[in-house]
Amino acid sequence: PVSCAAALATLRVLLESDLIEKAADKGGAFRQNLRHLPGVLDIRQIGLWLAVELQSGERVRAVIKRCTELGLITDWFLFNDRALRIAPPLTISKEEIEFACEVLTQVLEEVP
Repeated sequence: PVSCAAALATLRVLLESDLIEKAADKGGAFRQNLRHLPGVLDIRQIGLWLAVELQSGERVRAVIKRCTELGLITDWFLFNDRALRIAPPLTISKEEIEFACEVLTQVLEEVP
């Protein structure tokens, strides 16, 4: 019963807010800020889910490690270790997107 009530409340929030409609724009903000960075081969996006493809799995792991040290949690894809996964919550703010992009910019410029 409790889990059903929580699911219903979540569904109501999603249907009554503009979180879903803003997802593509928020994802686009990531794409806009990251596409010019060194070593970024491709950026694929669906809403707020992004895959940032780099040259190698080793570089992706190094970027993830350094991002974590700077307070940004990210991951890679199990089926493609050369792609950095960005999957923030729908409620991410403009300031949080800017912080994430600043950290990723710094890390992608410093990690060979």
